[in-house]
Amino acid sequence: MKQPTDRTTTARFPAEARKTTVGAGSPLRAIIPLITAMATSCLTPSASAVEDSEKALRESDALRQVTKLARAGALDYEKHIAPIVDKYCTDCHNPVDDEGSIDLEALLTTKEASKYPDLWEMVGKTARMDVMPPPKRKTRPDIRERALLMGWAMQIGHLWDQGIMGTDPGRTTLHRLNRNEYNYTIRDLFGLKIRPADNFPEDSAGEGGFDNDADALFLPALLMENYFEAAVKVSNMVLGNHARRQAFLIGASSNVAGARRVFAHWAPQIYRRPVADDEIERLVSVYQKARKNGKNHVVAIRDPLIMMLVSPSFLYRSELPIAGGGKTVGLTEFELANRLSYFLWASMPDQELFKLANEKKLSDPKVLEQQVMRMLQDEKASTLAMHLGGQWLGWEQLRGSANPDVKKFPMFNFALRVDMYRESSNFFEHLLREDGSVYDLLDSDYSFLNDRLARLYGIKGVTGSHFRKVKLNNPDRGGVLGMGSVLVASSMPLRTSPSLRGAYVLESLLGDKPPSPPMDVEQLPAGDSKLKTLTFRETLDQHRDSPDCRACHALIDPLGFGLENFDAIGRWRTMQNGAKIDTSGVTPEGDSFSGPAELKKLLLKRKDEFTRHAVEKFLSYALGRELTPYDRPVTREIANKVMEENGSMHTLIMSVVTSHPFLNRQNPKK
Repeated sequence: MKQPTDRTTTARFPAEARKTTVGAGSPLRAIIPLITAMATSCLTPSASAVEDSEKALRESDALRQVTKLARAGALDYEKHIAPIVDKYCTDCHNPVDDEGSIDLEALLTTKEASKYPDLWEMVGKTARMDVMPPPKRKTRPDIRERALLMGWAMQIGHLWDQGIMGTDPGRTTLHRLNRNEYNYTIRDLFGLKIRPADNFPEDSAGEGGFDNDADALFLPALLMENYFEAAVKVSNMVLGNHARRQAFLIGASSNVAGARRVFAHWAPQIYRRPVADDEIERLVSVYQKARKNGKNHVVAIRDPLIMMLVSPSFLYRSELPIAGGGKTVGLTEFELANRLSYFLWASMPDQELFKLANEKKLSDPKVLEQQVMRMLQDEKASTLAMHLGGQWLGWEQLRGSANPDVKKFPMFNFALRVDMYRESSNFFEHLLREDGSVYDLLDSDYSFLNDRLARLYGIKGVTGSHFRKVKLNNPDRGGVLGMGSVLVASSMPLRTSPSLRGAYVLESLLGDKPPSPPMDVEQLPAGDSKLKTLTFRETLDQHRDSPDCRACHALIDPLGFGLENFDAIGRWRTMQNGAKIDTSGVTPEGDSFSGPAELKKLLLKRKDEFTRHAVEKFLSYALGRELTPYDRPVTREIANKVMEENGSMHTLIMSVVTSHPFLNRQNPKK
């Protein structure tokens, strides 16, 4: 997950302002955060006022009437919505003032406005919360106008979810291997237990939240130097060791014909596709030049090997345009093999996948399913738990950014950090291999522990450093919200953070990203030792009196308070500074709860939201790109299948692999 900024201690949270014109085909992701930031930057109503306003809207006849119209597709933008936008929004969001770099005047017609379901979803949310226009404005939408905005968001979302707005598998971007993919590919090519890409620059996460997003995988000049250095290191290790050298040379003769045979064997594996004769001959010519310069056979082989390892055909997962094809084409067999292997293994196809692709059998639905099941049982599928699960649900942060203060928490050492990571990754792997329910991530009666982690959690009867499946008798502990990895990643170094934890529940579990905080927020203490007799909740309640903070904290803090029994490293507690911890809360929907177990029960009532978000995460990771509105019908269809199968992980993965965007791609003109 992207670490949410702690809204109680961050003095600066500058949002990147990008010039955005909604009606001109701008990226949706540039629009939505700006709306949410503006929606909270000038809030003045109390949290209770926000809750009362939402309750009045939920109970209104206007919302019931508009909902019926929306479900029937009877709302008309130009008749029902444009007048509201013109009345309340375009004073600020126009080409001249472009408040927040948003021009809503460009949305003139139903056709144009219908292109942006994610935008209207956010507008509907701000209408529900009654935070836009800013509360200081005298003229504000009444309940019916707010209901109409919510209804329009519902109607447009439904049109996209049903595929009525069309289908598109997504644009093709040359996909550079990220650091993990590079390391795993080198490992599987040559059997080398090295990680040369660990010295490469960090890969940034894309808009989907993953570091395999092709649009975020740039190629800086320094990285090209790194690639060359890594290629030299790898080639030296391959050819410098007798056993490896013999394996690489495949028993071929020490002449031009032998070199050609070596290249014909290795180039298709290194490039992960069939190789043309002229590509082989280019490698042979480099070999011949080296021999003419007096180099022996092995040394002359080295330069073409380096050449292959710095080639775009190795460094990129390319899907090239097909001449004479339509706008959308199905993947070739080898493209499918690559998509499948980099999804499930974060590495290159193995020999079985290559063989099936060469025989044009991999795309057969039965064969494809057999291969997916085989691959999930391979140890290489652990990369799904590390990189998909870890980046989505947060335990990847234990590799670097999550750092509890060692003086306050001396027991949090490197070994415990690794234990927490392993608990979460083992849990996720279990779901993958055993076709577990994705809903076990929300709540479960088991986890994977060793003695050290069991002691931290107060669980008896677990001995030894090895991990094993352990039944949990405490209903507060099961699921990711009871895992040390998540609790540490959603805390501050010296204390817990209800804001971070509440934001985690909303964004990472429900896919409902909370609004960004305003700039120059008043800071709270970095730790809780100076709070005298107050619990941190009482201090945060005082902080919420700030006009700039009320509505946002009203949305996220109650969820975080439900997890306050867990301290900053995941230990259970009931007291803080001599006062009993209050873990009660009320959701924006009006549901009351107290403590982790009751919070999880409420989340399980929102399976549709969690399932949809889980599908979005799997699909985004599998495709290596941010999702678009055209993916909405696919995510809805897969989510329905998964819910029908009680959260089956295999149903989720197979549905992603057999989906339209996974099996197809755009085919731009050359």
